[in-house]
Amino acid sequence: MSAPNASYPDELSPKESLDLCKKIADFGIPYATLSGGEPLLYSGFWMFFLF
Repeated sequence: MSAPNASYPDELSPKESLDLCKKIADFGIPYATLSGGEPLLYSGFWMFFLF
C-alpha cells in the first residue's frame, strides 16, 4: 500500500521535528541521516535541509 501524503496520528509536526533537531544539535551531534520511505515527500524536508 502506498500513501505518500498520509500521516500517522502520532507523527511529529514539522515544527515539533525541528525543535527535536535543535535539541539533538545542542548535544553536539553534528549531522543526521534520513532513511526509510522517501524523505523528499515529507512536508518539512526543506526546513530540515536548510537547518
